[in-house]
Amino acid sequence: MSFSQSRYPLQTVIDGDSVVILTKAQADTINSIFDSQKSKIAKFKQETKVKDSIISLRDTMLIFYTSKYTEYRTIVETKFIKEEIIDSVSEWLLARAKEGAWIYYSYRDQEVVAVNLSDYIVRKDDFTGDIIFYKRTEECPPNDKDEKEPSKDWQMDIAKPFRPKLNKIKLKL
Repeated sequence: MSFSQSRYPLQTVIDGDSVVILTKAQADTINSIFDSQKSKIAKFKQETKVKDSIISLRDTMLIFYTSKYTEYRTIVETKFIKEEIIDSVSEWLLARAKEGAWIYYSYRDQEVVAVNLSDYIVRKDDFTGDIIFYKRTEECPPNDKDEKEPSKDWQMDIAKPFRPKLNKIKLKL
């Protein structure tokens, strides 16, 4: 009797095909390796799915907060622009007030008008409460027309050396 030890796996050719002969322990080891790899692949797929959903959520939140930040910046910039406009209007009104101008709002033209009063005397009608303007060279009658706003281009009716200067600021409503 000869004691020869066979080495497995054995490879042989049967009907033109290569066949590998393994021991049961070798087959069990290969099967456990395959199962371990399948388990790792399934775990990797699950982790990838979770990471993808986290990335998708992060991207959605990023888009949302980016749009909110853009809205906020727009509001802030608009507020600063409005404040600058208000400041410039305030400066204009203050400068006209320092000049002693009569300031009124023209609804027809949608603008604020400042009339230089250096050549005028201002009187108030005690009966109606109307404010009346007289050229310094004229006599002041007791009552004047009951117009709340002067007619359009009223200053053109006054001769040029006595014509008041009008400063206007256009308002958009």
